[in-house]
Amino acid sequence: MTEPIITLDGVHKRFEAASGNVHAVNGVNLDIYPGEIFGVIGFSGAGKSTLVRLINGLEPTTSGRLTVNGHEVSALREKQLLPVRHDIGMIFQQFNLFSSKTVADNVAYPLHIVNAKNRSWDKAARDARVAELLAFVGLSDKAKAYPAQLSGGQKQRVGIARALAANPRILLADECTSALDPQTTDEVLDLLRRANSELGVTIVIITHEMDVVRNLCHRVAVMEAGKVIEQGEVYDIFSNPTHPTTRRFVNTSLKDRPTEKTLERLSHHYSGRLVTVTIRDRDTGGRTVVHTLDEAGVRADLVYGSIVEITDRPYGSLTFALTGTDDDIDHALGLLRDFTDVEEHDAAGYREAQR
Repeated sequence: MTEPIITLDGVHKRFEAASGNVHAVNGVNLDIYPGEIFGVIGFSGAGKSTLVRLINGLEPTTSGRLTVNGHEVSALREKQLLPVRHDIGMIFQQFNLFSSKTVADNVAYPLHIVNAKNRSWDKAARDARVAELLAFVGLSDKAKAYPAQLSGGQKQRVGIARALAANPRILLADECTSALDPQTTDEVLDLLRRANSELGVTIVIITHEMDVVRNLCHRVAVMEAGKVIEQGEVYDIFSNPTHPTTRRFVNTSLKDRPTEKTLERLSHHYSGRLVTVTIRDRDTGGRTVVHTLDEAGVRADLVYGSIVEITDRPYGSLTFALTGTDDDIDHALGLLRDFTDVEEHDAAGYREAQR
């Protein structure tokens, strides 16, 4: 089995503050493997950004064992961390570009730092590498421009090119889409996906946006109050979240289930029994659900729902207003429960409350 490229084993990080000690990272255990895109998600104050600073050695661990690319970072002194950091690229929320340098010079900056150590990046090699990376991020025509002349999305693409300059094995992206509009976010995520698939770079992305996780990551860890409260394959986390905080994140991303207010409105417009059916994978998709209801002699009006692709697999829920005899509907729901989750809402109660 492949060895992890990043391992956190019982890692803690405490800070001293005026209000007392802050336990920013609390006993975290994680394995991140070469070539994967790993998401770390949490609300503000969850400890996710501190976790990134521990991985690249910008903050020392308080206790526990942290290994990055074969180096036990938690046991290294500052000078010993330099070779580790050369294998790590950083992408920031606010871009962190040098305003007085051109796009090309911003991308070349890490190569000057590496060159001071091993002299492997002479001017010709630097120029070739910068040209290669600007072509990769689609900014060849902006080489001589300055950051102030770029859009937010273009600035972030420069940031990605700079992070890739020294051929890192790992990219750490800390809220790298938070300052971008949805269309630009999609473009940046596509670029990160290409960096992963074409260059083989392992990516750890820190975010509070579940849509970023859904559209990009292979696996995800959910953090709260410094702890990892849930982790696993992205599809499994979306389709079967176990922690209330994870369920909140999933609900904000999918928006596939009707709220109480929506159910009240639906019950006013539809006389049938309101039922929400979970859609998992192609063999239990919407067509299978509708066919099952039809075979049971039940009419199903689709009134709410959404199905999305998560790691190339469909997931979501559909809400139907079912009409027919109670016996037929009960029989149909029993058939559905044999292969998926079914939730019946109290449509009659909503209608009674509206009278």
